[in-house]
Amino acid sequence: MQEKIQKRTGIFIAVIVLLLLLFMVKLMQMQIVSGEEYLAQAEGGSSRTIEVSAARGEIVDRYAEPLVQNQMGFNVIFDAGSMIRSHLNDYILELCALFREQGESWNDSLPIEAFGEGYRFIEGRESAVSRLKRELGIADYATADDAMAWLIEENNIDTEGLSRDEIRTVAGVRYEMALKDYSVANPYTFAEDISMTTAILVTERSNEMPGVLVMETPIRAYVAEDIASNVIGFVGAFDEGQYTAEWREAGYSLNDQIGKTGLEAAYESELRGQNGVRRLELDGDNLVIGSEDITPAQPGNTIVSTIDKSTQEDAQRILAEGIADMAARQLENEEEIQANAGAMVVLDVETFGVIAAANYPTYNLETYQEDYASLLQNPANPLFDRSFSGLYAPGSCFKPAVATATLAEGVMDANDTVDCTGRYTRFADYQPTCMGVHGSIDVREALAVSCNIYFYEAGYQLGIEPITRYANTLGLGVKTGVEINEATGRISNREFVESLGNFWTDGQIVSTAIGQSETVVTPLQLATLAASIANDGVRLQTHLVSSVMSYNLDQTIWEHTPTVMAEVEDKDAIRVVQEGMLECTLSGSARYYFQDCPIRVAAKTGTPQTETNLNAIFIAYAPYEDPQIAVACVVEKGGGGYMLAPMVRELIENYFARQQGTMAGSDEQLPTTEENILLP
Repeated sequence: MQEKIQKRTGIFIAVIVLLLLLFMVKLMQMQIVSGEEYLAQAEGGSSRTIEVSAARGEIVDRYAEPLVQNQMGFNVIFDAGSMIRSHLNDYILELCALFREQGESWNDSLPIEAFGEGYRFIEGRESAVSRLKRELGIADYATADDAMAWLIEENNIDTEGLSRDEIRTVAGVRYEMALKDYSVANPYTFAEDISMTTAILVTERSNEMPGVLVMETPIRAYVAEDIASNVIGFVGAFDEGQYTAEWREAGYSLNDQIGKTGLEAAYESELRGQNGVRRLELDGDNLVIGSEDITPAQPGNTIVSTIDKSTQEDAQRILAEGIADMAARQLENEEEIQANAGAMVVLDVETFGVIAAANYPTYNLETYQEDYASLLQNPANPLFDRSFSGLYAPGSCFKPAVATATLAEGVMDANDTVDCTGRYTRFADYQPTCMGVHGSIDVREALAVSCNIYFYEAGYQLGIEPITRYANTLGLGVKTGVEINEATGRISNREFVESLGNFWTDGQIVSTAIGQSETVVTPLQLATLAASIANDGVRLQTHLVSSVMSYNLDQTIWEHTPTVMAEVEDKDAIRVVQEGMLECTLSGSARYYFQDCPIRVAAKTGTPQTETNLNAIFIAYAPYEDPQIAVACVVEKGGGGYMLAPMVRELIENYFARQQGTMAGSDEQLPTTEENILLP
């Protein structure tokens, strides 16, 4: 990636030099060859001001590794104040022909294409067609030919000698210009991020097309490509109806780009810089003969995220490889359903900052626009943020919350036992089972081996209110406070169950106690649960940003302050739950995968039953003695929570190896102390 950036930078510098040489030649021509002529024109000329786009703030990881940067690029804009309006359609045809030759695209959202002897609406663009008819004020039953006739007349398009494709081209650009409110006060961006070669060709023709300007502009570069795409988000134009008075009063123009998702949207006000003002000197023919920055553009602030780029990369790789391996085994065993999607979230136990939030499948922000259609059609839905918005029954990973409630409410103490015979027989008409026959079992062992019978009885004695209260306290079924969009989830309750046409019974309560019934939570909430238990029952606000700094990282504008969201007061109860989760890896359901692990890990497996298959869920924190990270992993159709243990172990071992600078096969200098970290 670094070599790619350096190569692009080198090419950019070379072309800038060429452009400067071109401008110098033109300047010499103006001053020496045609000096008197241009002087006469300048004396009859004028000046005007245009807005200069500010660089958007960058987004970096906790070690200041770039996730989103700015690279200088070129846009082509139409400046109405210096354009000969009667020649506009000719300029559009000439530019579009040049752009086709160069393989460039331009802004055009007109949902019409030439077809046969006329025109037709483009299939699959129904919403755009509806908008077109609204914008033109034509009837719903109007045809594409009707719309084109309106556009031709309204925009004075001389069709003589033009092909239908050429007419459509001019109409498309003029329609886009109208949507973007093109005027003297509001220049129109014809094309964005054009190649350097095209920028030179357009500049060479500037004498022939006054008002068509090549502007050097900061361009968003998603240097991390597919790393943390769901967290970073992307920028884009205003959607229909989105450009309200509120945006206008904040200084935005209709042509501006804004954050649409993720941190780009959540921190729009910080990332957005202050645009500058440039005065253009025009000659008598409205050609630009000079410019001066009146007010320099001020770049936006830099967002320092809590993401660790290396751990994020690791989580995405481990998740993708793990799901592929699981699916291959399922296929080999001739199972009808194969694992195909999942998420992994890693939190910093000390701050509850999100170290990693991986989705599988995912997408590449750098090629998002080109890939959008195929991403929408992908049945695995890579655009869906499973880590923050995916809702899953937690299964046995819910049991630590119930164990906490049981002990803290005094329903049972740490030494009380329940007799597991493999079947829960309290009800005559509903007798759920356990995966084993454990005999007399206490809470620690029940957590270690995931005994359903213990938790059926604990849930029955507790009732739904304490179960819900402690689950919420530990982060399940409530918003965690993270800055970007997250699902709330829910703990199963009477109102929801009855809304489905089912009866609320004690059987629903005992089912809820093992993470079934109608309880659904997110992977982010599961990681928050693990972090809260690791943090002695104190749940902090989960967050993605540690600080906001000046563009050059030389001044701190704001920094995150840990906020306590909820707390379990009974620390003895939490300590017992911690011991039970440690036993899960020492003698319980995950012992096979952690028996030789050099780091002591506390964990819980979960295998919630859905209507058609078994999902796999695993939560953990480490090291047990001094917790630093908490992990939650979910794989759809994974078959069993214990199968995720190798994935989580690899993530944990790699994380601490990096912290110690001992990653096998790595020659890079790794940060090992807090001095290297841009966290408060």
